[in-house]
Amino acid sequence: MTALTSSPAPCARFVRRLGPHHFAHLRAVAEGLDLAECARRYLGIEHGHEAVTAHQEAIDAVRSVARRRGETAWRLVGLRIQTLSAGQRPPLDDFAAAHGLEGFSEAEVLTLYEEAYPLERKAARSQRLRQRQLELLRRLEGLAAETPQPTDLVAGWFDETTAQRLITAGILTLGALGSHIAAGGVWWRQLPAIGVAKAGRIARHLATLLPHEAAMPKPLFSLSATPSLFRAPAASSPGSTSMSNALVLQDDSHLPFGRSQPSASLLGASSDLEAVQRWVQARAGSPATVKVYQREAARLLLWLQYERGATTLTRMQRNDCSAFMAFLEHIPKPGSRARAAPGTPGWAPFRGALSHASCRQSITIIASLFAWLQSAQYLSANPWLLVNAKSGDDPARKVLDSKALSEAAMMEVLRFVEAQAPSPSRARIRFILLFVEAVGLRSAELLAATLADLRLVPEGGGS
Repeated sequence: MTALTSSPAPCARFVRRLGPHHFAHLRAVAEGLDLAECARRYLGIEHGHEAVTAHQEAIDAVRSVARRRGETAWRLVGLRIQTLSAGQRPPLDDFAAAHGLEGFSEAEVLTLYEEAYPLERKAARSQRLRQRQLELLRRLEGLAAETPQPTDLVAGWFDETTAQRLITAGILTLGALGSHIAAGGVWWRQLPAIGVAKAGRIARHLATLLPHEAAMPKPLFSLSATPSLFRAPAASSPGSTSMSNALVLQDDSHLPFGRSQPSASLLGASSDLEAVQRWVQARAGSPATVKVYQREAARLLLWLQYERGATTLTRMQRNDCSAFMAFLEHIPKPGSRARAAPGTPGWAPFRGALSHASCRQSITIIASLFAWLQSAQYLSANPWLLVNAKSGDDPARKVLDSKALSEAAMMEVLRFVEAQAPSPSRARIRFILLFVEAVGLRSAELLAATLADLRLVPEGGGS
């Protein structure tokens, strides 16, 4: 005897809340537009098979409303009405132009048009039926359509699968979803089975649900979590400029830093930004150094602009140096979003709190910038000479923060390598250790080096 096992019934899917976009979709389909395109535009659906399902769900939901409201013509919802082909009757505008009816009223032109091209009985009936269908949809929209709000749960406005993924990631409302999207970066990383394409569909559908919210300028940082990106712990920031403009300053054409300069300057720079660019060009010897120098200088310029009342490099005082050092040691959270480029939503000058080594590096680079600008007579004085520019003076912290090996540690590593059995890998690692110790390459420079980079020089010459 064979036992029959019934498979579990599929989970029922339905439209939980009806919005204006559902009725716009049904009207567009009723007018004869492509179903898949309408579903993509109004319902946020990308794939054809999903479009058919979503379309039927919208029909079922609106028909339920119509039956509850006592609409006897509820079957008209979703009905596909056949129409005449476009070639049987010319467009109304072409008819008016061909017969010189530009000065006639629309009603007069329509009357003459119907007389010249009368509809057959079936076509006329179809046209009247479609008109009834559209009027029914407009009437039901006024009775049942809800306007989505930022406080609405995502479960009511997204399909069941997408809503469940959003809820799993802790995104419960439309407003919360909008905040995640506005933050920029790879905001969808925490969503299971969501990639770039699906994330774009979610964002576009949210813009359909909340068009007014999408049209408003989004804050580039979560002000509720970070009231001020550059807020020092000891005092409130003196700048009151909106941080949404801070990212624009990464564009060279929008950096209004320090327009005045000493007349005796040797740089020919008309702003702090140009002076910094001269310094980078003169002192940076590699692309990696250029990137670091530009980053540290941009951080200082932004901090001066928004936290020190638009102070310029030429007006920077000793207390400004001390305040900037304190700021570096207490970077507020959250930081910049991953993969968010400067000037895009989600970007911030820092990804998070800096280590003691990073603080020391930043201050050292800034101090060297001021020394160079003073030598070039762009600055009349160097305020960094008046402060203790050291950070993290605790010897224990220095040891822990250092990435360099002591001489004793290096000898121990080499001793361990020498104790291994002879092999090509042992010879290779021994050469790498001795080569890096002698030359002092960065890790990136070592990985990028090739045999073509080695050259023989006379003894005593540069390497």
